[in-house]
Amino acid sequence: LSPTITIRPGPRIAAKVNSFGYRSLQELCDQIGGRLTGSAQDRQAQRWAVKKMRAAGLSNIHLEPWQMEQAWSRGYATAELLAPEHYRLLVDSMGWAGSTPAGGIEAEIVRVDRDRLDEERRDNSGHWAGKVLFLVSGGRPGNSLEAFAQTRAFLNAAWEAHAAAVIGGSDNLSNHCSNLTHTDPVDFSGRVFPLPMVVMAAAHRQILVRKLADGEAVRIKLDVQNQVLSAPAESANVVGEIRGSRFPNQVVLLGAHLDSWDLGQGATDDGFGVASVLQAAQSLVQSGVHPARTLRFVLFTGEEQGIQGSRAYAAKHRAELPDHVAAVVMDQGEGPLTGIQLNGRTDLVGAIEAAIPLVSAGTPLTVDDSLFVFSDAMAFVLAGVPGIDLRQNSSGYSCIHHSAADTFDKIGAGTLSQNATTLALLVFWMADHPQRLGERWPAEDTARMLRAKGAADFLRDERLWMPSGAAPRKSDPQLGR
Repeated sequence: LSPTITIRPGPRIAAKVNSFGYRSLQELCDQIGGRLTGSAQDRQAQRWAVKKMRAAGLSNIHLEPWQMEQAWSRGYATAELLAPEHYRLLVDSMGWAGSTPAGGIEAEIVRVDRDRLDEERRDNSGHWAGKVLFLVSGGRPGNSLEAFAQTRAFLNAAWEAHAAAVIGGSDNLSNHCSNLTHTDPVDFSGRVFPLPMVVMAAAHRQILVRKLADGEAVRIKLDVQNQVLSAPAESANVVGEIRGSRFPNQVVLLGAHLDSWDLGQGATDDGFGVASVLQAAQSLVQSGVHPARTLRFVLFTGEEQGIQGSRAYAAKHRAELPDHVAAVVMDQGEGPLTGIQLNGRTDLVGAIEAAIPLVSAGTPLTVDDSLFVFSDAMAFVLAGVPGIDLRQNSSGYSCIHHSAADTFDKIGAGTLSQNATTLALLVFWMADHPQRLGERWPAEDTARMLRAKGAADFLRDERLWMPSGAAPRKSDPQLGR
């Protein structure tokens, strides 16, 4: 649990159980809590992160402000089954969703097949006026990214059809999941969707599923009250460095996201990553190493709303991106490291595989070029910089993250220390290697890889990426109005 690893003749880096990272994470969770982008807790977490980077011994510590289009905060959401019997239902609002009129609404529920959203809006939207649209999987297998991308057009159709509200949520009925709600943004635009959209706990969703399948008329009362400001959501990324000794303009970045959703404490998503990055930084400083290239530690905000903070970083540092060697991001829960995902960079597989015995802190790690779309590493992939994700064995993560169960008690001090040691060794190896790890790709190589991986259309539809020379998609007239 307290590994000490020697890299070649280089540094000895040890991370202690119950040490800096673990104590820091408890502070972040129990003293600040959930950190919704643009909120007072977001700003408090930024100040906290600056202090922690100072305590870790980093230099050039600063905030890099950025803005998201609209500020939003959660009020409350309640739901009651009115017919064919009375039952209280567990719901929470989606992020950046609208509100019902004061006092709520009463309406009939209509089933919508979430696996066939294009067909639903084409064939059935004429019957949606005044109805609550209940998204249920019809069981058709398909591309999950493609299905996700259809949501924007569906929501526009729901608004234009004068639907009353939308109900989503997971149908995971495992013991840990069935009575939890899991929030997400309506989409990645950073703008408010005017209709109320809620997520319902899986156990309660199944009540409605059964009644609709039996042909019963189902009516619901829904009351959702959120706060929306036309002003932008102000936020900032937090940055600190260990300056390079030979090639200071070349940067190896290690990051995680400081923001979280607000139903829980954001411990596994991504407080664990934040604490691991901070502990890796402190271990490197205390070891007295002076890597050839600059190690830059970045805690991004706005990840949960569509990697907005990391995209803002890439835009701000556009001129410097050719000197970014790699961006390593930790954002897959609270479990031990199991692998390294190179996000399409097949050219780096051999070099990283050769380094595994030097950096794995005694834990075997796999290496592959698979693509993980939903992390801040993707902002760098889209900019041509090697964006690297760290795969973790976080068995309960799908149930816990984005829910009220995402709390500090889920964190293991030993796992955090082990992961932090591997992070420190990995980024030091990249920063001090005699040869640069990888070059920035031209836009056409990135586009070719994204198409081959089946992610290009999704990223384009979600406005996360625009292929070089391509015409912008027609803007949505309603979503985020």
